[in-house]
Amino acid sequence: MNLFAISGLSVAISCAILSLITLFFGKTKLHRLLLNFNIVVAVWGASLFLVGIADNGAKAIIAWKIATSGAVLIAPCFFHLVSYFCEKRPRIILYFIYLQGLFFSLASIGTDLVIKKIRYVFGLYYNVANPLYATGILFYLIIVIFSYFELFRFLKKTQGHKRLQTKYMIFGFMFGFAGATTALFPMFRINLFYPFGNFGITLGVSILTYAILRHRLMDMHLIFRRTVVYSLSAGLLTGIFLLLIMIMGSYISDFTGHASLGVSSIAALIIAMLFNPLKNRIQLIIDKVFYKTRYDYYRTIRKAGSDLVTLIRARDIQDYILQLIFNTLKVQSAYFLSIDGECFKGAITRFSNNKLSTEEITQELDKNSELVRLLKTGKDIVIKEESPEVVENNELDLLAEELKPFNGKIAVPFFIEARLSFILILGEKLSGDFYSDEDMNLLSTISSQAAVSLKNAMLYGELEQRVEDRTGELSYANKQLEDFTKVVSHDLQEPLWKVKMFGDRLKAGYAEVLEGKGRDYMERMYSAITRMQRLINDLLALSRVTIGVQPNISVDLNRVVGEVLVDLEMRIEQVKGRVETDDLPVIDADPLQMRQLFQNLIGNALKFHNNGRSPVIKISSRLSDVNSPKADCGYSAKKLCTIQIEDNGIGFDINYLDY
Repeated sequence: MNLFAISGLSVAISCAILSLITLFFGKTKLHRLLLNFNIVVAVWGASLFLVGIADNGAKAIIAWKIATSGAVLIAPCFFHLVSYFCEKRPRIILYFIYLQGLFFSLASIGTDLVIKKIRYVFGLYYNVANPLYATGILFYLIIVIFSYFELFRFLKKTQGHKRLQTKYMIFGFMFGFAGATTALFPMFRINLFYPFGNFGITLGVSILTYAILRHRLMDMHLIFRRTVVYSLSAGLLTGIFLLLIMIMGSYISDFTGHASLGVSSIAALIIAMLFNPLKNRIQLIIDKVFYKTRYDYYRTIRKAGSDLVTLIRARDIQDYILQLIFNTLKVQSAYFLSIDGECFKGAITRFSNNKLSTEEITQELDKNSELVRLLKTGKDIVIKEESPEVVENNELDLLAEELKPFNGKIAVPFFIEARLSFILILGEKLSGDFYSDEDMNLLSTISSQAAVSLKNAMLYGELEQRVEDRTGELSYANKQLEDFTKVVSHDLQEPLWKVKMFGDRLKAGYAEVLEGKGRDYMERMYSAITRMQRLINDLLALSRVTIGVQPNISVDLNRVVGEVLVDLEMRIEQVKGRVETDDLPVIDADPLQMRQLFQNLIGNALKFHNNGRSPVIKISSRLSDVNSPKADCGYSAKKLCTIQIEDNGIGFDINYLDY
C-alpha cells in the first residue's frame, strides 16, 4: 500500500468518525450540513484509497469517477455550511451552486465526459484533466474562495465564543482544502512533489473535532457516558469470555486429549455472573471521573420559575439559585456577589469537594474592575476561556487576576432596572467539561427570572423596614401619649383634691348650719368630684386602649347607664327630656367603652331632637343564643346581648348608615 492510498484511507476514516459524531450528537440544521460535508469528503477519500491500490487503468478510472462525483459536491456543501454558520440565507446562489455540482457529479459517474484519460505517474494511475474537468475545478475554487470571504467578513463583526469558533473553522478547513488542492496538481501535469496532500484533510478534520470537543464548535455537545459504559462492559466481557475459552479449552484439551463441549457453557455462566457487577463498576468509575450529568432544560426552567415566586427574601433567593446550579451543572464553586457602595461584596458561596458546603466569604470585587466593565457593556455572560476574543492582552491579565480569588471560569450578571446589582461567579465543572450553549441559555434564563424575584425581594425588604420604622414611631408616640396623659391627669387631680378637701372641711365644720338645700348642693358637689375623678381615671384607661386591647370584665349596664344619666342631668333638664330604661343585664365588656358608647348615643339623642317636642329616649335589651362558638371579639360566649336605643328625634337617612 502506497502513501497516496494511506492518505486517502485516513481521510475516509477521519471523516467517517466525524460524520458519526455529527449523526449521533448533532441536533440542528447546522449539524446536518456538517454531516453532508463530511460524507462527500469521505467519498473522496475512500475513492482515492481505491485509486492508490488500483493495479490497472480500468479500475483506476472507476475509482476516479466515484472520487470526482463526491469532490464536485464538496464546495457546494461547504458554502451551504458556511452560509448557515454566518447566519446568511442566499437561496438563489445555493440553488445555482448545487445545480452545477449535481451536473458535474452525474457527468462524472454516468458519462466519460469528465473522466476519460489517465496516465501513470508517481506509481499511480492519475486522471488527466480535460476542459470540462478543469471547468468543474474552476467552479470548485471560486466557491471555496467566496466561502472564505464570507467567513472572514463574519470574523470581523462577531465576538465571544462565536468568534473563536469561526477561527477554528477557518484554520481547520484551510488545512483540508490546501491538502486536497495539492492532490489535483498531477492532473494538470504539475509533478512538483508526491501527492500526499490529503493528509491535510485529516489534519483539518482533527482540528474541527478538537474544536467540537473543546470549544463546542457549531454548538455540538458530546455525552458519551451511556455509550462508554455499555461498550466497555461488552468489550471487557467479550475479552474475558474469549480468554476463558482459550485457557480452559487449551487446558482441558491437553489434559483429556479432546475438546470439551462443556467449556462454552461454563464460560457463559461465569460471564453471566460477572456482567452486572462489572457494568455497574465501570459506570461508577466513569461517574466518579467525569461527573457527567444531563438535565431537562425546560423542566429546570419551569421548576425555577415556580419556586422563585414563592421566595420573598433576597438571601433565600440567592441560596436557592446556588443550590439549583450545584444540582444541575455540578460545579466546583459558586460565589454570589451583591452591590454594596463602591464594590460587589460576597453574599453567600457554595463549594464542593465531594460534598456540598457553605461558608461566608469576604472577597470583594471593585465596581470599576474589568470584569464588571465587561458585564455592564456586554450585558451577557463572561467566559474566561473566551475572553481573549473580546479584550486586549493587558485587560485579559486584569480579568484573570480578578477571577483568581473566586477560582472563577464564568460570570453571570443580574440586572435590576438596567443596573448591575448581583454577579454569580462559577468555577469549573466537576467533570472538567466546558459550559455548553445549553448551560449558557439556562444561566441566562435563570438570571432573568431571579432578577425579577430579587427586585421584588428588595421592595419587600424596603416595605418591611418601613413597617418596622412606622411601628417604632407609633410605639414611641403611644409612650409619649401615655406619659402626657399621666402628667395631665395628675395636674387635673391635684386641684380636684383641694376642692374635695375644702368640701370635707365645710361638711365637718358647717354641716349643722346648712339647710336642706345647702346639704343637697354639698352632696351634688361630692358626686361631681367623684365623677370627675372617674373621668380622669377613664382618660388614663383610654390612653391604654390606644396601646393595647384591655381584657373584658363583668359590667352592670344598669349602673353604667345610671352614671351616664347623672353626668347628663343638666342637659336633660334643659331640653325637658325623659329617659326610660328597662332592666339591663350584666355582660362581659370593657366598662370604659360601654360608658362612652351610652354617653355618645344618649347625648346625640338629646342634641338632635325635634323643636317643640321633648325628647324621649328608650333603652332596652334582649338576650339570644349564639350559634357560633366564637364571637368576633375573640372570647367564647353562650349568649348574645342586643342593646336597643330609640328616640323621637330627627333621625337620619338610611343611606348614611355605616354597616
